[in-house]
Amino acid sequence: MLHIADLTAEDQNLWTYARGRVCPGMAKGHFFATQPLEYAIAVVHGKEEAVLIARESASKWLLNVVMPPMRVNRFHVVWTAKPGTYTDKLSGRKVEATTDAIGFEEIGAGVTVFIRRKNSFVPVRTGD
Repeated sequence: MLHIADLTAEDQNLWTYARGRVCPGMAKGHFFATQPLEYAIAVVHGKEEAVLIARESASKWLLNVVMPPMRVNRFHVVWTAKPGTYTDKLSGRKVEATTDAIGFEEIGAGVTVFIRRKNSFVPVRTGD
């Protein structure tokens, strides 16, 4: 899981200024339903990063892949984005999030919000 020490020194400073000592690699929310809480996790290995959701179901944990591993130059942080309408800055399309969404941010460089559609998540590029 992504830890604050995995971020660049500048990103560590920006993250702690904005969010305190909250872990940048985990966000809790209601990504599939209103109950129970689920956890979005940024998983890193070498220079690759993936996003998973861990959720409890019938006394066991299920893992869902939101974004498969991809090579990155800098690690992205995750945070909970609230339900609402998000506009993709590249295509102009509007996507409604009826549950919490996952903010996936390269600090100072761009934000993608992953919004649930049925049993998968669609990326919406919301800003730089």
